[in-house]
Amino acid sequence: MNDRPRHADDWTDSIRTSLDREAADVADRHADRLAAAHQAALRARPQAPSAARARWTTMLPIAASVAVVALAAVLLSSSPDRPAPMPETTDLELLASDEFELLGDDLEFYAWLATQDAGEPEQS
Repeated sequence: MNDRPRHADDWTDSIRTSLDREAADVADRHADRLAAAHQAALRARPQAPSAARARWTTMLPIAASVAVVALAAVLLSSSPDRPAPMPETTDLELLASDEFELLGDDLEFYAWLATQDAGEPEQS
């Protein structure tokens, strides 16, 4: 059933075994060299004080937040198209002003309106 001779299977198996062994050897050599280079880089790295690093990691977000709030305050306070605020006045001053001269127009209407506000029945 098998068309290939037995010695061809043995030869293929020996080649495969040899290549697998060589690949494992290459991987081991490179892994060792890579681990050695990694250790050398870790030893050569200057050690930064942890207190200074902790200070920066705390102060940087606080400084950024203060900068954002200051920028928002500047942008909101310098809006040129903002309308002028309404003058603070009482109703009596508004009614007594010269601009509000409706009192003399229809006295009967205002008398009727006063009775409506007081809850008195309407007089005919």
